[in-house]
Amino acid sequence: YGTGGKAKPRSVGQWPGSTKVESFWVHAATGSARVEVGWYSDTQSYDPTPPTYFALWANNGAPWDEYDTVTLTKDVWQRFRVVNKYGDGTWYWYLGDPDVYQYHRTVDFLKGNSGSQGERHNLCDAGFTRLTDLQRYEYMGSPDQYAWFFYPNMLANAVYDGDPGYKYCRCSTTSWLERDEGISCNCP
Repeated sequence: YGTGGKAKPRSVGQWPGSTKVESFWVHAATGSARVEVGWYSDTQSYDPTPPTYFALWANNGAPWDEYDTVTLTKDVWQRFRVVNKYGDGTWYWYLGDPDVYQYHRTVDFLKGNSGSQGERHNLCDAGFTRLTDLQRYEYMGSPDQYAWFFYPNMLANAVYDGDPGYKYCRCSTTSWLERDEGISCNCP
């Protein structure tokens, strides 16, 4: 089981505490175990870092661990995936299209609820997010038979938008974006 999609990394403003994150995740149905993949950019001493690939995981009751060593090119679409490829609790993180293996780690769950999100940590930064080609990885009935599928009716429900000044826009069953509150939901 797993999840993934495409995002276009960019840099954040030059304000202290600026951070922008776009990610894809799977949370265990029970407990606090989770895995996440995506990109972030933040500021340190008024100097924005370039967008950076990250892989995160948390076992039940443990703090987050993180792997982040790949600097990404701004404004270029990238595919991100995290998957429990063999159904054994070992999660694999990938970047690129075709998939390029980045990291793997055993985490305390086999499958869970998938999702995607955009975050900003400073209201001076733009909250615009656009994620597309959203997919899930599913077991197909026998060992080692799994496949990627586009989400049917993705985003039709279970949407949480907690960022004032931005609004959620459903573009299709496989993509969404957040826009400034005063701008219409014309999906590019």
